[in-house]
Amino acid sequence: MCEESSVAHPICTSAISQLDEDVLGRIFEINADLGIRSENFHPLDVTRRASQVCRQWRQLIIDSPSIWGGLIDLDHFSSQKTDHWRDEVMTRTGQSLLSVTGSVQPDDEATRDFFHSLMTFHWPRIRTLELSVFADFIDSSAWDIFWEEPALHLEKFILQHHRNAGSIVRHSGDRRSLFANQAPSLRSFHCRVLDFDNRAGWISQLRSVTLSFPLSVFDALDLLSRAPHLQEVTIGGRVALPPTPLPPQNRNIVLPYLHHIKFENSLRNSVTFLEQMVPAPQCQLDLVTTDYGNSNISFSDITSLNLVASRFAKSFFNSTDVIGLMIIMTSQSFLALPTFLDKHRNLITTTPPFRMHITCYPKFPQGSASLLLGTFSACRLISITNLDLLLDTSCNLGAEDPVLAEMIMALTSVKELTINAYGVELLNVIPFNNAVMFPSLRTVNLQYMYRATPTLPETLLSFLERRKKAGVAVDVVDISRWSSTGKVDWSFLEAVEGLRVVLKSNGETDNYICGTGRPERLNFLTTVES
Repeated sequence: MCEESSVAHPICTSAISQLDEDVLGRIFEINADLGIRSENFHPLDVTRRASQVCRQWRQLIIDSPSIWGGLIDLDHFSSQKTDHWRDEVMTRTGQSLLSVTGSVQPDDEATRDFFHSLMTFHWPRIRTLELSVFADFIDSSAWDIFWEEPALHLEKFILQHHRNAGSIVRHSGDRRSLFANQAPSLRSFHCRVLDFDNRAGWISQLRSVTLSFPLSVFDALDLLSRAPHLQEVTIGGRVALPPTPLPPQNRNIVLPYLHHIKFENSLRNSVTFLEQMVPAPQCQLDLVTTDYGNSNISFSDITSLNLVASRFAKSFFNSTDVIGLMIIMTSQSFLALPTFLDKHRNLITTTPPFRMHITCYPKFPQGSASLLLGTFSACRLISITNLDLLLDTSCNLGAEDPVLAEMIMALTSVKELTINAYGVELLNVIPFNNAVMFPSLRTVNLQYMYRATPTLPETLLSFLERRKKAGVAVDVVDISRWSSTGKVDWSFLEAVEGLRVVLKSNGETDNYICGTGRPERLNFLTTVES
């Protein structure tokens, strides 16, 4: 080990012993980042162990209160047998700014007391606050700090709230402005439950925000118009509904830096926001809406949704290497989720830069299916090689629908198709005027949405034979992921010579080549269940 505090000991030969202290300090700061942690090593443990390596490292780390100030993890402290280590860490923070994370559980009195102490004595030092709390078990004086004291150094405020008695936390006395209307460094604000003035001075500098109840749609739009630097916006599920019909809106809210919008709201609210927001080009859209019978969603609402969502879809698909697309449609739900290649990390991911999940109970208005699918009519689909097309019989999407036919004809690069029995039925009867659908298709994965019908053998054989005659035969049918409330006899596939069937046998994935004389391997009616 190194024994010197300022220079490496002569017997230390490792390269790291030659690093400048500024470089070492930066490494220690990275290791102490609570946002970067593994399952096995908590940044606080890594920092403590690093401080025990040698005298030089110990002095450097102990003399860096900002490192310790970034390590205030309530969950980690609550896992310790005593409070000694927590108190030692707080001592080592000196007067540095604090980054606080973790949760305050109702049955953890020690953590509740520590949270109260942080709010009472250290609130002016807090730089980031990311907490999950049960408000019913927190003394009101701890909450009052949020209104009574300025937050001069606060940069990030994320408060996930669990509350049994009501939904909004306000100052226990008179109405006051959150953070005493002084939060000059605040850039990220995500809290659904603290009452605040949507015209507060700190709104204009936000980069990331979550908006929800008690704000109305129009209050939220007013707030957005006052935050020109926003980069990310989440519209929460309890923004108050606007009146119906909506009053005319003639303004556009220009947000030139906005690159990600997430909705967890009603369809009409979401459309109202999207119609007036003008984000950056290629802005990502994560759209999740849920409406019940009292919402009275109309065909006109679906039309408005199509107009705004198709802009985002076109921008995303035409600027991204989308390699997969999942579409699931029933009479009351529509999900579209692309898979794309993240060039920066060289990973295939479904982290939704674009997603549509629209739910409408008891069912969509007549004609909605075609409009929802039409969201992608102007999109670049040629890069898609994997398609999941799971259509329920109740979705009212007929074979004569031109939108469905046009979309399928645009998917010329699809090599692998995941589909259910009804989807195959539609493909069999869609008129293509001698054109070949999915000319690159080689693998079909069969899944189900409901019990297999008696027409399944005829439907599937017709599809396979049709492709074979067109010179684009399917090589593989995968039934290993087929799950049904009843067993299925797949031995009819024996008629398709050379077809490879991927199946599950005794819990293991297996293969069978059709036409080789053992069709009983495909008959699960007689197969003993593993």
